[in-house]
Amino acid sequence: MRSIQILSSLLAFTFFLCTAVFSQEEKSLADEVDILYAQWGEECESVKFSSNSYDYYKQPSFQEIIQKGIKVIPVLMRKVEKNNNLGGLCIMQGIEDILDMKFVSKGPIHYLGSDDLLYWWETERFEIEDRFNELYGQWIALDKEEKFKKPFTFDWKKEYADEFARMNEALKRHHELPEEQRDKENVDINKYLVEYKKAMNRWREMPEGPEKERLRPYNRTTYQRLLDFGIPALPFAIQKINQGDYDLFEAVMLWTDSALPEFAAEKQQDWGSNSIAKKVDLLNQWWEANQKQYTLPGKYVIDPALIKAMSK
Repeated sequence: MRSIQILSSLLAFTFFLCTAVFSQEEKSLADEVDILYAQWGEECESVKFSSNSYDYYKQPSFQEIIQKGIKVIPVLMRKVEKNNNLGGLCIMQGIEDILDMKFVSKGPIHYLGSDDLLYWWETERFEIEDRFNELYGQWIALDKEEKFKKPFTFDWKKEYADEFARMNEALKRHHELPEEQRDKENVDINKYLVEYKKAMNRWREMPEGPEKERLRPYNRTTYQRLLDFGIPALPFAIQKINQGDYDLFEAVMLWTDSALPEFAAEKQQDWGSNSIAKKVDLLNQWWEANQKQYTLPGKYVIDPALIKAMSK
């Protein structure tokens, strides 16, 4: 009993100490973000007539905020809580980029707003493990070909990438025009998406059934929905890999970009030529060294080694 009381006291003290340090670091980060956020507001004046949120998102000061990574998310969410405006939409896009995840509308209309982002922050992010495991159960039941199907919209954007590139270039040129000229001229996007619209019409004419449903715009295949979880699902995917499901390596690689090959290189190893067993070992080493960098704020975790040491 005495050892349990000591352990509880030590854990409480450790929690208080770490929380105090974190709060001080968070305040410093918040002050820095406040300055950049104000600068971003000034930069947005140059595109204030644009209806394209990406024109605001790509401004230098906002990009500098996003480059701070996962630790900046709580600071940004406090701004969303205070003001649900265009900033909220850009913050949603920023969080998608930071976490390599995708917010998907739950309704029949493909629209997401600040309220969806707040709901994710306050509720859904704490349900990721259960939701991931539920969808994973559906995914592993699929045959190999079906497991890795990309959504048709992905194929469309890839197939008609040249059209989209020409359209985006035209929109960019339009935004760069003097304000008076821009008000007089419009960009007819229809002339840039001729083949894309033909593909849409072909889809509309398809008979109802499973194939048409798979090809539905904004529809997500099971694999894409799994990828939509992004970095928050990393610990659960790594757990499955350690249990023998090596198909999830692709998802982990997508979420972490080149982090694993770079980690292997630091260990003087070539990631690509390693055996599966060695890759699992390297993955676990990498996760042990980097999990704080890839973990969403909001859960206090005590190192198991510390608990073991204090329980003696």
